[in-house]
Formats: sequence, C-alpha cells, structure tokens
Amino acid sequence: RMKLGISRLGSSKGTARCQWSTFDMSASAGVHYIEVKPTWVEFKDGESLKDVTLDILPAESYDGTVELGVYIDEKSVEGAVVGKYLHTASIKIIDMSSFPTDDLKEFVTGGNEEKILSIRPAILVKEFVEVCWSLPLTKMGTKKIIWAHQYTSMVSILNIFILFYLVQVTTSQQLAFGVKHELVVMFSILWVLPFTGVHYLAYRRQFWKVGGSLRKWLQGLLLKKFLNFTQKARTEIGIQKVIQGMMQHVTIVVSDGYLATIDLLFGSLVRICLLILAMIVLQSQSAAGINPIPIAGVFILPICILPFLMYRQKKTFSLRGACFDADEGSISHVLMSVLNYQLIADYDRRTYCLQQFADKINQVNKAATNFNAAAVNSKFFAPWISTVLVGIYIIFGGFRVIEDPEKELAAFLATISIFRSIGGQFEQAYVETLKITSAYASICEITVFINQEIDVPQRHLVTRARRAMGREIREARIRQLKSGEVVAEPDDVAADTLPIQMHDVSFDYQGRYGADQAGSAGEGSEGGGISEETKEMGSKMANPMLGAFTNRLLPSERSEGAVAAAEMLQRAYRAYSFIKAIKRNIKGGNSVEQFRNVNLDIKQGQLVAILGKPNQGKATMMRLIAGQVFPLMPPDSPGLSPVFVPPHLRVVQIQENPFILGPEESIFDNLIYGIKKSPSLDMKALEARARMVMARLELTEDLVTKHFKEKNFVGNGGARITRGDRQLISIGRALVMNPEIIIVHKPTALLDNYHTDLVLKVFREYVENRGVGMPKDEPLIKRRKRTLVFSAKDPSVAYKADVVYEAVKARLVCKTRAEFEEDEELKRKLATLTSTVVPAAFAFNENKW
Repeated sequence: RMKLGISRLGSSKGTARCQWSTFDMSASAGVHYIEVKPTWVEFKDGESLKDVTLDILPAESYDGTVELGVYIDEKSVEGAVVGKYLHTASIKIIDMSSFPTDDLKEFVTGGNEEKILSIRPAILVKEFVEVCWSLPLTKMGTKKIIWAHQYTSMVSILNIFILFYLVQVTTSQQLAFGVKHELVVMFSILWVLPFTGVHYLAYRRQFWKVGGSLRKWLQGLLLKKFLNFTQKARTEIGIQKVIQGMMQHVTIVVSDGYLATIDLLFGSLVRICLLILAMIVLQSQSAAGINPIPIAGVFILPICILPFLMYRQKKTFSLRGACFDADEGSISHVLMSVLNYQLIADYDRRTYCLQQFADKINQVNKAATNFNAAAVNSKFFAPWISTVLVGIYIIFGGFRVIEDPEKELAAFLATISIFRSIGGQFEQAYVETLKITSAYASICEITVFINQEIDVPQRHLVTRARRAMGREIREARIRQLKSGEVVAEPDDVAADTLPIQMHDVSFDYQGRYGADQAGSAGEGSEGGGISEETKEMGSKMANPMLGAFTNRLLPSERSEGAVAAAEMLQRAYRAYSFIKAIKRNIKGGNSVEQFRNVNLDIKQGQLVAILGKPNQGKATMMRLIAGQVFPLMPPDSPGLSPVFVPPHLRVVQIQENPFILGPEESIFDNLIYGIKKSPSLDMKALEARARMVMARLELTEDLVTKHFKEKNFVGNGGARITRGDRQLISIGRALVMNPEIIIVHKPTALLDNYHTDLVLKVFREYVENRGVGMPKDEPLIKRRKRTLVFSAKDPSVAYKADVVYEAVKARLVCKTRAEFEEDEELKRKLATLTSTVVPAAFAFNENKW
C-alpha cells in the first residue's frame, strides 16, 4: 500500500473537495494495482494536504518497471481550481526482482557475464521456463499445447495397435471373409478420423499466442530496461546489442528455448514412454512371450545419446556463440555505415565500406556453416543408433517369424514400427535438446541485458528526498506568508516561491563512459568503503553547509521541519565537499572530475542563461537540474541530493542536436510527443495550440499549413527538412507541452540572427505569461511560474536573460543583468549583432530570390 498526497497550493481557507481516480498506462488494474474509481477527498478549513492510499498488488510475473496514472477530475472540484497541468500524475512501480528468478540473484545481479555463464545450463533454462510459465497468457496457451501433445501421442499409439490387429485379422484363418472386410473398413476409419484432430490442433496452436505473447513480453522488457539503464550500462550495451537482442535472441529463446522445452518434456518424452509401454503390451501378445532384444534396445538408445549430448554441448554452445558474435559484427557495421554515411561519402570510402561489409558477411557465413555442419552430424547420431538396433532386431525377430508366421508376424511388424517410432522420437528429442542447448547462449545474453544496472531506484530515492524537502520548505513559506513577513505577488502561491538550488554540488564521470556516479562505487574499495579519515573530514566541513542553507531562510522559516531538511542536506554534504578523499577509496580510481562545489540559486519565473567556453561543465550542470544525471551520492544516504528542484514542477530538457521522430510521424506527432495520456485531453484544442506555437516561432509556412499532419513527410530523423526547422520543432515540442521548467542546450546554435532574436522573445513570453499563446481569459493563478535555463558560448545570445551564470574553470559565477550589460566583450558582440542586416522576408519570383 502506497501513500499519495493531494495538495492545495494556494490559500487553505474554507473547505474544498475533489474526486480522484486511477487509469492504466503500462500497468494494468487488477494485475499490478487495485483500481480506484472516482473517490471524494475533502479538505477542511486550514488543511492544505490530504493523504490517500493506493494498493499495489504482488507481481505475478517479472515486469521490470510499470507505470499507472492518477487523475483529479476537473469537473468535480469544489471550492478550488485545478492547476492547468497538475491534474494528472504518474506512478512507477519498480520490480526489483532478478531475472529470470531471485533463486539466481547472486549470479545475475549487475549483469556480470562471467557469473551468468558459470550457471549450469540446465538450471538457467529451468528458471527461464519458470518465469515464462508465470505469465497468465503464456500459461493458458502452454496448457493447450500440452493437451494437444497428449492427443497426438494417443493417436500414434492407436495407429500402432491398428497396424498390429490389421495384420492379425488379414492373416487369420478362423475369421469369415465378410467379417474381415468389415474389420478392415473399421480400421481404415480409425486410422483416418483421429488425424483430423491432429491437423486441427496443429492449426489452432498458431492462435494460442504462446510465442507471440512471450516475444512481446521479452522485447518490451528489453526496451523498458534499456530506457531505464544508467548511462554507463546504456553505453556499454550499445545499440547493436539492443537490436540483436530484440530481433534474434528473443526469437531464439522463445522458439528454441521455451517452446522446445515444452515439446521435449510433454511431447517427445511422453510419446517415448507410451511407445515403450505399447511395445511391452504387444510383445506379451506374442506366442513366444516377450522378446528381450527390442526392450533392451529401447534402453540402449538413451544410454548412448545422453553421454554424446553432454560431450557435444560445449562445442554446440561455442559455435552458437561464434554465430552471435559474427552477427553482432555485421549489424554493428551496417549501423555505423548508415549513421556515418556523410563521412563515407565525403571521403569517397564507399568501396572500402563495402569491402569491410563483405568481410563481416564472410565471417557470418563461416560461423553459420561450422554450426550447421556440427548440428547435422549431431542430428544423425540418434537415427544411426536406432537404425542399427532395428537391423539387429530384424535378424532375431525374423527367425521367430519364419518358425511361426501366423502368430509372430503381427508382433514382428508392430515392433519394427514401434522401434522406428521410438527412434524417430529420440531423434526429435535430440533435435529439441540441441535447440535448447543452442538457445542457452541467447538466454545468457538476455539475462546479461535485463540485469544491467538501472537508475530507477536512485531516481526513486532522490524523488522522495525532494518531496520531503519540498513539503517542509513549502510549509515554512506558508507560515511566512500568513505572518506577513513576505508578500507574494497576486497570482502566486507558496509553492511558486520555492527556489531551484544547487549547494556545493560536485560531479565526475566514472571511467571514459557517460555519467555514472562515483558514489555508487564508493563501497568497492579494499578498505570497505569510505575511510574514517574521510568521514572525519566530512564532519568538520558539514557545519558550514548547514549554516549556509539555514541562513537563506527567514526567521519564520526556521521551523523544525525546515531545519530537518537542512540536516538532510548536511548529511549529504559529507560526501560532496571532499571528493578527492572519496576517490582515493574507489578501487581503480579512474573517474574524471567534471566540477566541484558549484552553487546555483534560481527563483521560479526567471529566464536564466549559462555561458562559458567549451568543457566548462555547462551541459552537465543543466542535466543535473533536469534530473538526467545525479551528483555524487553519500554512501550512508544515497537518496539525498544537494540539487533541489520543487517536486511539483515538470522539467523538460531540449538537447543541442534536435531529435525529430520519423519517417512515419508527422510534424504534429513530434510536437505532441511530450503530452501524456489524460482523460481530459482535447486533441482539437491541442492541434490548434501546436499550430499557433509553431507560427509564433515562424516555422516554414508550408510545414505549419500544408504538411503539418502529413505522415512520412519529415523523413528519417527529419532529413527532409532544414536543420533550422528541426531546431524550431524541437523547441516547439517543449513549448506545446508547457512544463514549468525548460532546460535548453544551445538553443540558437543552428539558427540565423533573425530566428535567434525571435526565439529569445518567445522564451521571454514563456516566462512572463507562464506559457506561449495561453488563453487571455484564463486566470494566471491556474498556471505555475515558468522558468527557462539555456546555455550559450556567445554572450550576445544571453542579453535578454534575467540572470546570467558564467561557467569559468568548472565553477559558476553569477552576474546580474546590469553587470552583464557592462561587459565590454558583450558590447562588441551586440554591436556586431545589431549592425547585421536581417531581411524581413524572402520572395521567389521568376526563378530568382
């Protein structure tokens, strides 16, 4: 059971009430949580927060992370108004189980390939089959497959007995001629009619959704995991492994792993047991009694096959692994060729690229040939054994038939048929076992992938700490507003006065790959984590941080709750202000320091610029605000963070290189990408607003009118539209969503001077009007303050900002607008900017501009 808070952000005078309910996203009601129908929540006079509960159900199967929505019905609200974008929240349910099951947790945690390969193949396959069986749709379809196998087995046994009695009837001297004809017709019907059921069940098996549901689940799980990987895991896995896992490994583990296991256990092995039983029954019908030779031959088959299978297992796995490596190399080469086409074309290296690809394909073909050749030799082992045993039985059984043809012929022919059937079933079982053996490599690859480290638990801890701090600071600010020590603007509420802050933030990149926090490796030192000397240093340096934070609070704000929040930050500071001491305790010590002890304080409702030369940490600082990376986390309190963003604010980040969805998606699809599903969503109004925003940004006219909703127009990644238009669409996507905080990396890098000035004006409107093109008749208090932070290396771009932070030697220096405008370098830049002639419009007439 989890607790949710419904808040009144403004005045808490009088009573108010509203209805809340849940709706499905990737989580399903009744499977992951208990659905909440519209339920009333009532606020009494003076109450600003009401807690409600939501029941989370135990996971029946492994789902990774799923999400559900919580919605406040705007029409139900009485005594208040709903924040324009605060009526819907999403809840992530995190499955911290190991894949495939927790029984292998010590081997699979962290996705360590060496540990996973040390698991016995039979155990890993067993656990994988168990987790697949736990899926309701898969379980239902699998039960049908099992019953279909039993029916097919019974038909096979029936045919053997029909053959046995058919020979006896046709060779009998005691039965009348007419009776023989009747019995032969009956045997014919019994032979043909059951086969109709075999065909029907084989046809219906395609619709039992076992393979499809498993592929959908596994592919969704792989993508879900990849989207929640830490930056380090995402970089190490690589896009080629994602594609190979989705398209190849998933198909193999479903068909050659799970389905082959079901076919082996409930098809081939059950049929072999029934055939042996039938052989014993038929031998007992012989006048000479049971012949021990065919019975012994049946037991010789597994005695020979099992050791051979164990002997070939290692080689099969090795050859299958070589195939996967070769496939991965070819996929990687194709991806690099597609992504680097322009480089290949610029240097005219097409022939070289094709030669490299030919080499990769040769490696794929060689690996496939070796694997297939070994598989063919292994496949013929069981048929050879059964063929030799049948040949031996023909000699000994044939002698008995010669002695008494009438009594021994039927048993002789039926036994040969059974022996051949058993040999065929052993061959089938062997083929299925080979499939399972070869699928083991794919199961290992998927297990490595799914168990990579994800950042969701860390986000969970950080979010909870943010909410706790936000609640304490907001309550302190409410008391301050009530006492009159601070007077808010008419359209402000207490939540609008919470700052966006970074206190003595330090950050480094671990190794040469993306942003992973060194704090997560802090316990990996030989000395058992942080040394006593380091802890003592942290205690000495923590007190100034506590004082700096509490001094920012007015006397009325220094409540027990606010001071408690400051103490939370104090504990966090122990791990921040002495990064070098911590890094000495990290085994390997290969982290690359990005910046240290950075401070930033932004009021909501400001346009903020971060300037600086390259490699000064501007982008990383902005990603910290956006919550895309985390500062160094304290080992004792990993959820605490010195970066504080009010928890009720939505943050959207716009990258320097614009991302455009395509080719199937339209411009409109790109613009509404950030809009989450909500019961009150009005698509017509959303389309009108999206057109208006892009017209305000002066996107090429045809794109706003003629091609706005045209599918397959923008091309792959927006290749059919200009870079400037791609940048405007990227900015427009965030403005249409209208979050409370927008982080923009170098927004004007791809724009001309005219559009640079225009975009900065639109940014100003976004901040001052709490959105771009918002309805004039809508009360401003319904929308929270808007804050926009953008980076630039050119001072002339930031001349419209309220606050300018300059990144100098990995530190931030705050400049007021007046100080910034006195900058001599800026004056020269502005003079160049204003002297540039910018035409108002272009006209195309008679093939001339």
